Amino acid sequence: MNMRIGRRNYKLCMRWFAFICSTLVCLLGILVLFPATIKDSNQKFRKILREFTSETKISAELLAFVKRNTSWKNTSAHGANMSAFYSNMMPTLGPPSDIRPNMSAKYSLCVLLMGRLGNQMFQFAAMYGLAAKKGMSVAIDETNQLTNVFKLGVKRKKNYRNICKTYVPRRARFGCGYDKRMATFPANNNYRVGAYLQSWMYFYNASKSLRKQFVFKDDITESKNKVIHSVLRKHNFTSRSNVTLIGVHIRRGDLVDHKFGYQVASESYINKSVHYFLAKQLKNVIFLICSNGMAWTKENMPKGIRSEYIEGNSPAVDMAILGSCDHLISSVGSFSWWSAWLTGGEVTFYQWPAKDGSRLRNAFSKDYKDFFYPGWVGLT
Repeated sequence: MNMRIGRRNYKLCMRWFAFICSTLVCLLGILVLFPATIKDSNQKFRKILREFTSETKISAELLAFVKRNTSWKNTSAHGANMSAFYSNMMPTLGPPSDIRPNMSAKYSLCVLLMGRLGNQMFQFAAMYGLAAKKGMSVAIDETNQLTNVFKLGVKRKKNYRNICKTYVPRRARFGCGYDKRMATFPANNNYRVGAYLQSWMYFYNASKSLRKQFVFKDDITESKNKVIHSVLRKHNFTSRSNVTLIGVHIRRGDLVDHKFGYQVASESYINKSVHYFLAKQLKNVIFLICSNGMAWTKENMPKGIRSEYIEGNSPAVDMAILGSCDHLISSVGSFSWWSAWLTGGEVTFYQWPAKDGSRLRNAFSKDYKDFFYPGWVGLT
């Protein structure tokens, strides 16, 4: 009897042992095969990405941006009273690398500068960024608006504009968006890039060194400092470090009812942007306001805030003032864009700068992501 029970228990134990062994074998198979399947899928996906990046040469940071977030992020307000105001934030990226053009390279990129200050800054920046990606050199004509405003560190050449016209042309499809074809050329010839090139994606990874190019000349900096010191004295502040300056740029003038399709910033947008910054409870806030439609601006700016209307300066001095602020409320146009970029702080932008169906709207991409800078906050 005891022997039968012992045999039965022995058989039962062996069955359980066999079951456990087979389960372990199955689990081992899953652990081995599943990662292999994932790895195979990843390899196929990476192959597609490699083919894409080999053609476009988009930097790793920009590729991560596309992979991580191809839609705007809805964000919560910093204060409960801001929940109705805080609209969309452009996806953020990691810090840019610090690439720069190779000034000793055999081949060069150039651009025929056109338009006013903001337009020319986009054209220069795109040329600079593309040359940095390609390891090419850049130069600029010795007489132009940018050399009158900034301490550019690139080579200046006499009659370079005419020399640039002889280079192989490459023209972007979008005036206010990124054209990946612009980076798909071998660095074995001299190229001329154009036309408006208004996208941060052309120069993001060269933006650290680009900031060193866009340093205002001494006379402009001196004028800017005089204005800011005057504002501080008026409001009884003795130190710039004790104050938070928020620049406000409101572009109107020729853009009001423009046939090309511009939509100027609304009173609602200005109000929301001001309250966006007020809700942060920043230290000793002063709003510095520049506009080419000052009558409308004075009538529609929120009342009861500490503010100064800046008038009577050149566009370069106005940009220097706005760019030296801690944060900026931008409106529309390239001047406003670059004033915001120069601050390096938080920026609100008017979310719909172009009328649907207009020629201007067709110059942008569908969602504006490649025009408005990463991390900027869109309001309406």
